[in-house]
Amino acid sequence: MNFSTLRNIHGLFAPLKLQTTFKAVQQIQHLPFLPRSNLSLGILKGNDGTAGFEDILDLSQSKLMGELYLMVEHKLGLL
Repeated sequence: MNFSTLRNIHGLFAPLKLQTTFKAVQQIQHLPFLPRSNLSLGILKGNDGTAGFEDILDLSQSKLMGELYLMVEHKLGLL
């Protein structure tokens, strides 16, 4: 949504609160072996109901999941 339109409809506080929420969500930490998905940011922006090319055919995920399995097997002493 356009921030100027939001400000005209709801006042000055609404766009400031939304921008602060966006910044807070972007600073959330994640585990180092998992990819950053920005699901929370997508939900806030209203993109959670759409599927794009990168959602379906992302080949980098398979490499990261392979590393995850190696880390778990090493931790369990299976390697």
